[in-house]
Amino acid sequence: MRDEIVADDVMQAFALKALEHFEQLRDAKAVQAWLRRLFEATLIDLGTRCQRDVASGRPNAAEL
Repeated sequence: MRDEIVADDVMQAFALKALEHFEQLRDAKAVQAWLRRLFEATLIDLGTRCQRDVASGRPNAAEL
């Protein structure tokens, strides 16, 4: 169950980031590479946030 929740959180953050930054896509032929890079950035952002939350002692921070 926790893994499904984490996967949902990652996909929601990725979709939101893609919508927010869609205007930055300059070449429609490069959409796959652009989405891959955006997904990687999303994972890095969420991982960094999780590490920061764990370090601060926030409850449930280690779940992501």
